[in-house]
Amino acid sequence: ICACSTPVSPILHHRGREFAKVVTMKLQAALLVALLGLTTADPTWPAETDELEEIMFQTTSTRSRKFADSVSPCTNQASGPGRHNAAEWLRTAFHDMATANTARGTGGIDASLQYELNNGENTGPGFGTTLTFMSPYMTKKSSVIELTGFIRIRTTNAPLTSIAGLTIDYKARNGDNDCGSSGCSFPLTVQGVGRGLDDSFAWFPIARNVPLASGISSFTVTERRTDGTSTVYDNNGASYPIQDAVFLQRYQSCLLQSSGVTTLTAAVRNDRAELPVRAIISYKTTQTGSVVPALNTLTLDLTRGPCIGPYTLFSVSTTIPGGRSVEATFDILSGDRVDAFKKANILGGTCQSRPVSNVCSTPAITSAVPSATSTTMTTISSPTPSIYRRQTMGPYTLVSCWSEPPAARALTGASFAYDGMTLESCLSNCTGFNYWGTEYGRECYCGDALHSGSAAAPLADCGMPCSGDGTQYCGGGNRIELYRTTATKTSTSTTAAAGPTRVPSVGGFVRVGCQTDNTGARALSGATTAGDDMTLDKCAAFCSAFTYFGTEYGRECWCGNALDSLSSPAPVEECNMRCAGNPLQFCGDGNRLELYRASAASSATLASSTTATTGGAESSVRLSEATSSAAPPSSLLSSSGRAVSSPSASSSSTPSPTGPAPVPTVSPFTLVGCQTEATSVPRALSAKSTTSNSMTLADCAAFCTGYRYFGTEYAAECYCGNSLHASSSVAPLDDCAMPCAGDPLTHCGGPNRLTLYEDPARASTPPREPRRPAFAGDFVWFGCRTEPTGARALSGKERAADDMANESCAAFCEGFAMFGTEYGRECFCGDELHAGAAGAPEEQCSMLCAGADDEFCGNGNRLSARTSSSPGRRRIADRTSDSVPRYPQEDEKLRATGLQVRRGGNCPNSLQVLQQFLAAEGALASLPASETQLHLVSPLPQRDSPATEQILASFGRDPSPPIDFDHCLFRTGHMTPASCYVLRSAATGSRTIVNNNTLPDMTVREFTAIVGAMTGRAAGELGHAGTGRNASRWWWHFEGREPATTLACMRVLRQELGESVQISVEVEKPGREGLRALAAEADVAFFSKSWAEDCGYTSSEACLLGERPARAFLAFCTWGAAGAASLSLGEDACIHHPARVPNGDVVDTVGAGDTFIACVLYGLAHRCVWLNREAVLGFAVDTATLKVQREGFDGLATDALANSKHQLHPDSSR
Repeated sequence: ICACSTPVSPILHHRGREFAKVVTMKLQAALLVALLGLTTADPTWPAETDELEEIMFQTTSTRSRKFADSVSPCTNQASGPGRHNAAEWLRTAFHDMATANTARGTGGIDASLQYELNNGENTGPGFGTTLTFMSPYMTKKSSVIELTGFIRIRTTNAPLTSIAGLTIDYKARNGDNDCGSSGCSFPLTVQGVGRGLDDSFAWFPIARNVPLASGISSFTVTERRTDGTSTVYDNNGASYPIQDAVFLQRYQSCLLQSSGVTTLTAAVRNDRAELPVRAIISYKTTQTGSVVPALNTLTLDLTRGPCIGPYTLFSVSTTIPGGRSVEATFDILSGDRVDAFKKANILGGTCQSRPVSNVCSTPAITSAVPSATSTTMTTISSPTPSIYRRQTMGPYTLVSCWSEPPAARALTGASFAYDGMTLESCLSNCTGFNYWGTEYGRECYCGDALHSGSAAAPLADCGMPCSGDGTQYCGGGNRIELYRTTATKTSTSTTAAAGPTRVPSVGGFVRVGCQTDNTGARALSGATTAGDDMTLDKCAAFCSAFTYFGTEYGRECWCGNALDSLSSPAPVEECNMRCAGNPLQFCGDGNRLELYRASAASSATLASSTTATTGGAESSVRLSEATSSAAPPSSLLSSSGRAVSSPSASSSSTPSPTGPAPVPTVSPFTLVGCQTEATSVPRALSAKSTTSNSMTLADCAAFCTGYRYFGTEYAAECYCGNSLHASSSVAPLDDCAMPCAGDPLTHCGGPNRLTLYEDPARASTPPREPRRPAFAGDFVWFGCRTEPTGARALSGKERAADDMANESCAAFCEGFAMFGTEYGRECFCGDELHAGAAGAPEEQCSMLCAGADDEFCGNGNRLSARTSSSPGRRRIADRTSDSVPRYPQEDEKLRATGLQVRRGGNCPNSLQVLQQFLAAEGALASLPASETQLHLVSPLPQRDSPATEQILASFGRDPSPPIDFDHCLFRTGHMTPASCYVLRSAATGSRTIVNNNTLPDMTVREFTAIVGAMTGRAAGELGHAGTGRNASRWWWHFEGREPATTLACMRVLRQELGESVQISVEVEKPGREGLRALAAEADVAFFSKSWAEDCGYTSSEACLLGERPARAFLAFCTWGAAGAASLSLGEDACIHHPARVPNGDVVDTVGAGDTFIACVLYGLAHRCVWLNREAVLGFAVDTATLKVQREGFDGLATDALANSKHQLHPDSSR
């Protein structure tokens, strides 16, 4: 696994040390400032792998870096069910490595995968998740350990119980052993244990005051063991180096993480106080096209402050851009000494007051033992030197004392406040503004203009000393010590401007505008420089030999003779950063260039930014900016709109014969240009491919004979096809500059770039959009599934072939209950899925089949699973009901007291109730005749059988409104329906039900054909979602008796009619596997009491809150005599309505649930809008209660509408 940086380099594994050194020191007296720094590296410490070792090996307990949290144990699924993070890490590393070209020695593990996540080969969320997790660990080195006050001992092989303690022996600043009265040695004791995957570490904290006079230069560590022995660790004889010349003042520094506003304060030894002090900030910004942030560097000069004992304080304030300031690191430099790799997350949000001292001293730096007089001490007399005004501060001059306006601020650009305020620090805070000023001794304000209510005040009003320098004035109460810039606008006027302006011309260049830049390919790549004194004039002079120059991010300058094709014009307001060296000029912004072009430049310089497009017989050229009307001297446009070489091209545009160059023709193919790989599928050309370490253009052309296109990629790869995928696009020709593996003088594409050739004599076949067919053989789509750990999702048998398709896999798996395709060319069979095969989003199964480029065949570790369609949907049943005095005993003959034969079936019962509501609608309101059409789709006996005639007649001989039975499956040769026999005890009311069914079940293929017929779409059109007679006005309700088949049918509807089709499902019978999946696919779900109780629920509310179907906007659960409850998508509370049967007068409960469903569908799917969901629920419960008080359904709808307390509000538009 590699950590990503810019530029990216692999993480190395280093475990050569038994312990790491982590040290802080404190200065005596009132100078308790953190002192730590590193000098040059030695064989052991500091080492380039220290930070990496912390990350990789300290994974739990004390000082853990938490790097292994998402992959330990290896079965950890922190990113979601079915996603093993450890496997995703390995897959990320493999895909990053897989681009290696061993023939050319390029590519490999370099973290370039972060820029390739949109490629078809890198589908799935695992790559982005892995890289996003690792990005906070990325630093400018990921190599130097942060030293914060500990010694770490590895105790893997030496138990902690064997260690009595540690002893530190250190050397004074000049290398001797005179460390003052406390001596040069002190003991350490353990204070915590950290652990990794294999190792354990004991932590020993350091707390020691080091005398300022003697200082410190190095130390050694002695490990004292309980058996009396000891071992000295001395950094391989070099001792562990420590410098006390410069260090960050942690508590006098601060960071506001929300805005990135930062103040850094450093202590510098007085003998080095005349040297410049700089801070180098490494910070992160979001990258376009990558989930990993880019690393940037900002260099700042620190301003000298007060002297405190043997140290002088320096400080600077700035704003860290990018929104990730907490992940920044700092280096503080004084000449050749550096306090390195200080992390921003150690800083608080408020800077503490600086130490105060009346003594300023200069320590002696000698190789001899320091004497009592080796340090020169200077007493700062009191009173301090006279306070006076600074008439100039850098490029600013004193204006006067200025008043604050009422209820406002004179300067509103930025503001700062801290106890160490000086004029120098305020100037640094306000760099780039026209005005700045100090107020009340500790406040700093910046702005480009003064508030109109502000005015001059007597100079004596600004008489308060600066809190950080008592010799300077810092305003007063509501009074600003005001300074104004002396910088002038260049190239236009010598008059100082009130704010920065756009400069129309600089030297021999004219302004083009604001232009985008990117980190992957710079807009201008000829030359570059950067500096804190950057101006437009300075950049123009630096780029005088180039056609273009541009300034970026205030301090960067870029030159070039042509713009990269990925660069494009940007709004002018996006280039609003002032130049570091002249705040009256604009110098671009983050990834934005303030662009200028040489005024004498010809259009030839824009050749690389020309994009050719084709449209019918005409051609067009789009230039990224205006050019002269002269024809480009080095290229022409053919009638097809492609750039071709010109015989009149100058020699300067002719490639050198010793280097690779594009080849215009490879008969019968001609060069098209450079093309990107596809993003939504694996390849732009997908018909066939080959690779060879001796690849040439001629070889690829021969391999692709008969195809319209061929393309070479990554020096050794060849691809063919009759069409380009739509997600492939034109790329700059320079992107396809990799020499062919077998011919170094010709181009063979590049990484994810095709050198594309076309044979125009061949017909172009429009690519078909990949799809998931509704069925393959007798199998139907089941879903995308993960492969379980250490096993296969389907383990019956398997095969792999380069002509794999779903139909061929279905034929191979005939006789099995399920099959699945994976990784484009693999086929697996089985009778059931492994328990560890979890559901995955369908888009993760998006790899094209090797033998069918318009079908998907799984993906890496993702199975496109299908199940046999032989189980059918539940059908209408004849129900024979016998009433007997009691439950019969074995072999007992018992005379029935009554016999009833009626038509049953959940869906037909609901249809009958719906039919009544439509017929009774005229009594509800004066509405036009209903246009709602009811349909029944079910297997039935032979069309002319008495059983079928009886079933159809049960809806009325002349039903109004009519019910459509034309799409039922009338089974020829079958004369009896699916039937059930009910024995009801007159004594107890209990029922015994016996089912009998000999009708063949409906298959998904049959259902798909019915859908096509009902929506007026031919079978050949199925497989591509459409609207089919306005699919949003269709409502399909399923009983849910056969879960696998029902689920497949529901998905057929989604696929064939689109997402707007409405689907409801009944989850009724307990013990049937797959009913939850039905509820998850439906828009409205109905749960029965028996199913809920079988799942352990004790109430309707508990069932709904426990299940929460993912897609359903409404869910209902009936609970018999207790009524029913409803839950709406996104809500956390159910509503409940009780059932009230007068005097407990229950006559016939058969069909009560079907009635409840019919009432809900009537309100939701027809044209009546209810007052609220509670009214819908109440109406359904009340109507079901009416049903149980009568035999059958006769007159139910009329009575329900007449007696209902829940009023309907007609809506004729529905």
